[in-house]
Amino acid sequence: TGVVLRQGWFVDARAASSAWSMLTSLSASGAFDATAAPTARLMLASELPSTNLELTTTCAGASSVERFGGVLDCATGAWQSPVAQCCSRLAYRLGDTTRCVGAGAIPNCIALLVANAEDLHGANEARVTLSGLPIEIVYGDVATLISTALAAGTPVLFQSSEPAGLVSFASYMRVSMQDANYCDGFSSYASGSDAFSFQSGNAAAACDFPFETIEIGGYTQNRGRF
Repeated sequence: TGVVLRQGWFVDARAASSAWSMLTSLSASGAFDATAAPTARLMLASELPSTNLELTTTCAGASSVERFGGVLDCATGAWQSPVAQCCSRLAYRLGDTTRCVGAGAIPNCIALLVANAEDLHGANEARVTLSGLPIEIVYGDVATLISTALAAGTPVLFQSSEPAGLVSFASYMRVSMQDANYCDGFSSYASGSDAFSFQSGNAAAACDFPFETIEIGGYTQNRGRF
């Protein structure tokens, strides 16, 4: 026997529109427009506190490392997609004149909260890249970061699993993505690489997380032992 578990992206239902239950609806409604009013868009990565990851195994003292085709900014605990057209924490920290400074400045990235840079072997990073949206992953204590967003009255996008204590379904709703059963024709995880890319001729499409079954094992008691 087993319990069905599913990873996913969620948004705060108390602050968000009910139309935000799909990633495409989120995008079409302007939720990823960093210039919109705080109550009409998702929380920006720049609006959340930083977590220094330089002492973790992944960063090993480095201020930034290439990871899953993008860059993990160890100094601020955030991952920058290679395709997102937005000002990330790394770009801001480095004074990137093509993204964050001067006449060519573009808006800050929307945050996706993820608990640990080591989790899920790049599954969140892949979906951020394949979505083509201006998202930056922010790593840290997700419950605390959600509280920060709620205090500001701004909806926030975060990754979690269901069932899980963090997700109260009276308060949060799953953001649906492209059904995993139909994703092979839309996007690909580059074979033999830690990078992710679109298949030729296909539009950007992030696949939803598949269902997983957690098996509960058991054994027959050894009656020969007392």
